[in-house]
Amino acid sequence: MGQSKTFIHLPVMRPNFLKNHWRLVLLIALIVGVGMAWHFGGAKQYLSSGAFEQLKSNLVATGYKGIAFYILVYICLVTFGLPNLPFQIAAGSIYGSTTAFLMMYLGVNFGAFMAFSLARTLGRKGIEELWGHKLEGLNKRIEKGGLKMLLIMRLIPMLPFNATNYASGISRLKTRDYVLATALGTLPLTFLHVYFGSMLNQFFK
Repeated sequence: MGQSKTFIHLPVMRPNFLKNHWRLVLLIALIVGVGMAWHFGGAKQYLSSGAFEQLKSNLVATGYKGIAFYILVYICLVTFGLPNLPFQIAAGSIYGSTTAFLMMYLGVNFGAFMAFSLARTLGRKGIEELWGHKLEGLNKRIEKGGLKMLLIMRLIPMLPFNATNYASGISRLKTRDYVLATALGTLPLTFLHVYFGSMLNQFFK
């Protein structure tokens, strides 16, 4: 008797794959490219304790320009799925809990929407063409209860926030459900992170 074999079927890279799915390829290239630039470009040095105090002084000295710059950087981090939790905590340490909360709440929601929009514009069509038949059942459940499902996911700290942004854009989740669930779901954790950062000032004075 012959032994049965199990094969994992992956999409075949046909000659016209890039032509037909250039948007999906571009999305992947953007995420990978920005991630590599972050990793090898020296940006992580600003998370070190030695550079933090100097960065803090510079930001405070520039006033509203520093706040705008900080928010812009944070939006970029969230958009491209880069580590952003340290920036929430650092914002609390630099600006205090109230100002930092407003900054990070605006940044996380705008960045999350940017990630969602990128995935929906560049990745959704390609994913549906490649694996749409396998995702049909999941998409139907998302269409029916997407708001509640995403809100619960937003409130669970262990779930990957950045991956959820892109997955939501690729799915058939309604834009208004995504925006509302994100706006509600990011409230408690954002506050806790910046409050923790503001409390660090009390411990290290």
